[in-house]
Amino acid sequence: MSRHRNLKQQGRYAVEQAKAFGQKKHIAPKDIKAERLYSYARCDGIRNVNDQLLSFVEKHFPEIKWIRDVTNEHTTAWMKSKEWTSGETFHEYRSRLSKLQEVCKATYGNCRHPGNWGTVDMEPPTTGKIRDVSMTREDFYMIRDSIMRLGRSNAWIAMEITARSGIRVKGCHWLSGKDIDLEKGTVFVCKEGAKNGRTRTLPLRPEDREFYSWLKKRTPEDRVFRRKNGKVLLPGSIDSTIREHMKKLGLDENYPCTTEHAIRKMFAKERMEALRGPAALTDKKAEMKAWGQVSVELGHGENRPDLYKTYVK
Repeated sequence: MSRHRNLKQQGRYAVEQAKAFGQKKHIAPKDIKAERLYSYARCDGIRNVNDQLLSFVEKHFPEIKWIRDVTNEHTTAWMKSKEWTSGETFHEYRSRLSKLQEVCKATYGNCRHPGNWGTVDMEPPTTGKIRDVSMTREDFYMIRDSIMRLGRSNAWIAMEITARSGIRVKGCHWLSGKDIDLEKGTVFVCKEGAKNGRTRTLPLRPEDREFYSWLKKRTPEDRVFRRKNGKVLLPGSIDSTIREHMKKLGLDENYPCTTEHAIRKMFAKERMEALRGPAALTDKKAEMKAWGQVSVELGHGENRPDLYKTYVK
């Protein structure tokens, strides 16, 4: 371990070493499977927790210089510093902490202090899910127009892409002009921009053609969110800009801790209405067939009836 690496860099290096994209998870030995990251989404989630946790440790526990000295005392302190609005998210973060520890142990050896980073000394929040809130069109336009008026960020373009095609902010981040095929009437989502690492091709609706034509003309081949200095606008920056304007407009309380998900749910509802009308079909089989198409466009896959109530209730 180089002494020039801070804690966050140490963790990031371990995450990089753990990547096993394209390998078959189900045939890997149990001990190897525990220390590998097989999907882009899982890797991003672990990297995000790594950055948050170790930045916190560096600030509040400056005596900790090596990642092997991090204990669940430090992870508990970090978890207690966060505002939890969902028990589901709380447990997901605990899972990511445990995985991050396995990844780090595989790179740097056992931690000096035994114990699972995910075993935190605090009670989980009792609130339910918060990601079933759909954004209204009125709120969408207010937030989008606020960002456009300021003229400093292209985050409003990500909002439009998500509202028109259901693509996550991460997918917008990876979108290039070459992914927009006006002749075939499709938008391609690459594996890096997909949560599950699976590519998908989305239909370009007639009412969206003018917007995507403008976007294609703006960036014919290059990444949509590349700045003039050559750097690409990161998903976190896009999301934080949207959140900032939501707060400015007093709309953040309507969508606690959810931005793109609320827009994706708006897309899902409107897409369902376009496919089968404004009301749910009495024919459940036909209703679920329409939902299957929308679910695929959202990137969840066709056989996901469990998500129907979350998106289209």
